[in-house]
Amino acid sequence: EESNPPKPATSIDVDFAVQPSHRLSFAGGFEILDAKFTDWPLAAVTIHNESGPLAGQNTTVQLANGKGLRMTNAPKFSGNIGVNYTIPSAIGSFALDASYSYRSLSYWDPGNRLSEKAYGILNGSITWKSDDERFDLGLFGRNLTKTRYYAQFTDVAQGDIGPPGAPRTFGVRAGLHFCPLGPGGFAINRA
Repeated sequence: EESNPPKPATSIDVDFAVQPSHRLSFAGGFEILDAKFTDWPLAAVTIHNESGPLAGQNTTVQLANGKGLRMTNAPKFSGNIGVNYTIPSAIGSFALDASYSYRSLSYWDPGNRLSEKAYGILNGSITWKSDDERFDLGLFGRNLTKTRYYAQFTDVAQGDIGPPGAPRTFGVRAGLHFCPLGPGGFAINRA
């Protein structure tokens, strides 16, 4: 007997963008997701052997039914918000940006054995842009609160493995633009 695929998940997805002034803007979104297996006969899941000749290794087994297990990488809630404030000056403009993203508990495997606890990531930047928009120079910081999380996690026969997510990082970026962008991000051809 073959395993049936999961039925579609139910979700609410909201995105927004608000610009109260020409200098200040907000953007973000959130999703509420109900992604559980409603029926999954002969669900193939992995168990971790704590003792015996296979201690520390994983073994794949089949459950009679995986009903109620959450789908992989599908948190019940995720969201993000960003704010941008632009300050004009005699030497160009300065854009201050901050963003925060959040994910609730999620699972890396169909058996819901490997979980990722809820976490949030805070990023920020400040960017100078010349008046003619040909040059920009910025400083940025990512994962400013040093949140620990996994970029991916999986179970293999030898055990559970996964690379960590990016640590707190700082950087500088510079840009030289040969053709300034017009409304909507389209290039303006100046003759």
